[in-house]
Amino acid sequence: MLKHQIYSKEDVEVDKQYPCTVELHDNHNHRVDVADALRERPLGPDAKQELLHLFEKVHSAGSAYHTFYATNMELYGNKYNEKNFYRFYFPTKSDVRNLWQKTLKQQYGERTEFIMLKKLQEILSSKNGTLFKIVQVGDQYAASISTPLMQSAQKLPQVLEILFVHATGNCDLQDHKVYSL
Repeated sequence: MLKHQIYSKEDVEVDKQYPCTVELHDNHNHRVDVADALRERPLGPDAKQELLHLFEKVHSAGSAYHTFYATNMELYGNKYNEKNFYRFYFPTKSDVRNLWQKTLKQQYGERTEFIMLKKLQEILSSKNGTLFKIVQVGDQYAASISTPLMQSAQKLPQVLEILFVHATGNCDLQDHKVYSL
């Protein structure tokens, strides 16, 4: 980063064979308010905080991206088209995905099979009343989880008709499959 300092001739060691003067001006040689320049700006703290809040509500990267854009389209109204290209206010899809992956890595650790399943086992062990079993057969893993609500629901005859499976976007990235038995 350039520091704005003024040197006198006495402060600067001048090459006797090739004397010259260098002047630095803090001006751009191009427009800075065009879409290409605005896309290169860093992600704004308000946008980042709003995305992190959506991740806490268990949004996947794609869901958070669309929710964020829909919310901000309403917020900015007629000025949406002006701000849409400004990365400070509207992050790109890759920004959202990278932030999502970074957040999940901090919260759940690496996304390798062994580390992910070990972390899953730690989380499930801390939940009172949750039954689980994780099995490895060759390079395939299977995890069976039964929460207290699921255990109490098994007593109802209608439980076979209703099934809810929550699978985050990580299934797509890791090529996992969810089977209901």
